[in-house]
Amino acid sequence: MNNEFSLWISSLDCRGQKSEKYLGLIKSVANISNSGFILVAVLELMPPLARMQVQTGCDQSLSKLTQVPSDLPANCTAIDLSKNSIRDLPDKNFSQLIGCRVLDLGENRISVIEIGRLNRLKNLRTLNLQNNQISVIETGALTGLGNLQKLILCNNSITHLPSGVFRPLNQCTQLSLSRNNMSNVENSTFIGLRSLRELYLDHNNISHLPTLVFSSVANCAELYLNNNQISTIDEDAFTGKTNQQTLKLDTLLLNNNRISHLPPNVFRSLNRCRKLYLNSNEISVIASTTFTELHLLQELSLSTNQISSIQPGSFKGLENLQTLWLHNNQLETLDSDFYGLPLETQGWPRTVKLALSDPTSTHDLPWCETLCWLKHYELRRENKLRGKRDYYFPTRRISFVRKDSKLYSLECRNGVVWDNMICSGLLAVYFCGILVSCAAPS
Repeated sequence: MNNEFSLWISSLDCRGQKSEKYLGLIKSVANISNSGFILVAVLELMPPLARMQVQTGCDQSLSKLTQVPSDLPANCTAIDLSKNSIRDLPDKNFSQLIGCRVLDLGENRISVIEIGRLNRLKNLRTLNLQNNQISVIETGALTGLGNLQKLILCNNSITHLPSGVFRPLNQCTQLSLSRNNMSNVENSTFIGLRSLRELYLDHNNISHLPTLVFSSVANCAELYLNNNQISTIDEDAFTGKTNQQTLKLDTLLLNNNRISHLPPNVFRSLNRCRKLYLNSNEISVIASTTFTELHLLQELSLSTNQISSIQPGSFKGLENLQTLWLHNNQLETLDSDFYGLPLETQGWPRTVKLALSDPTSTHDLPWCETLCWLKHYELRRENKLRGKRDYYFPTRRISFVRKDSKLYSLECRNGVVWDNMICSGLLAVYFCGILVSCAAPS
């Protein structure tokens, strides 16, 4: 060990005990010792290390590490080697880190994850490799990481992943592959990830979602596919390995892609999904069966598409829907029962927010006149609930929600209020939604 050691230890955490005296002692010993024997003795006398941060310190004139130090203490449970210039993972330098649980190698210059470089880190829980130059992960490179729970590979140069590359990671719950150059994904890519709960594939160049592509991650709750180039989705892309198996997705992001067509039953296996984002695509038609099985859905975003047609009954069965975004489309009329959207649950009114217009819009909306069906619905409901006025706000139950999030009575452009509104009246456009509320606004 030479005096360079004093340059790359920047912080120590000895499980809550004061570490300044140990850090000062190590640096002073390193400065007077070229053999390393005294330093090793000091490390062995220290309490178990909870964290060691290995950087160049505050002096920017000092060169960054170009390789992983060979003398990392075996009793350290978290090692931070981020923000250096490391290019390769060593053959043996991690072999003594049996108890290491967190390894941060983010913001380096690593380009390849080779076989045998990580296989001795048997107790590792978190591995951060973001912001490197990784383009290749060899098959078998992740062998031995059976206890890994979080793998971060975002912001690299990955274009392709070998079949079964993640097979050893049967305890992994979070996998981030965001912001790479991946153009395709296959079912074999995710084999072995049976515990996965979060999968980030956003900001890549994926263009197609093939059949059964996510069947190996049936327990995944959050799937991020936004900001890709997806133009086609197979009808069975979100189906399990068998027709009876359903995916446990709670949140699915498909926004900011190039989707123009949704197969009629593409979401039939997602009966646990609560949030579905399809905004900023090129969808023109919504089929009546597209959302049939999404009974638990609470948020549905279809804004900023090219939707000109929604088939009758398309929203039937969405009894738990709370927010529906439809603004920035090409709709000219609205269905008389709003495509089957339930506004009551077991006879009781419920709250639904409908975003139908861009709040910055200043032009007349061609479908404004058809909103009179909401007025008729309110009158029918008022008659049905006669005698229960103490529990419900009797008038103006349907109101505009402006950008300031305050409720306003529905008004025509000439100032006529909702109660006296004529069906042919033009509506004001300074709103971003309609609130169908079962209680008086506060």
